[in-house]
Amino acid sequence: MGAFRLEHFPQVCPICLQHQPYSSLISLNALNPGDGASLLDVVEEYMFPLLPELEQHTPRGVCGPCYVELNAFFAYRIRLKLVGKFVFCLAQLHNGQKNHLEE
Repeated sequence: MGAFRLEHFPQVCPICLQHQPYSSLISLNALNPGDGASLLDVVEEYMFPLLPELEQHTPRGVCGPCYVELNAFFAYRIRLKLVGKFVFCLAQLHNGQKNHLEE
């Protein structure tokens, strides 16, 4: 992470805190292609939730590189959940229970 200058806040990416013009930031109201949730919901899930009364004083978008990383992280998290479910089903099958295979 580079140097942070308070005078640029809130015109920064909330993930890397780098100053970006608003026109180059991807709005937090944009939908995440992975699940249709807003970027704000995704950012708040992994970071600190924003208080409604402070929303106007906080960053309004993420930069391109952080957007790509956030989506890669989100996709990785989905894969982990799927593998976890698969391992659970394999354990159930190994234990003689076949009812979880159809899920």
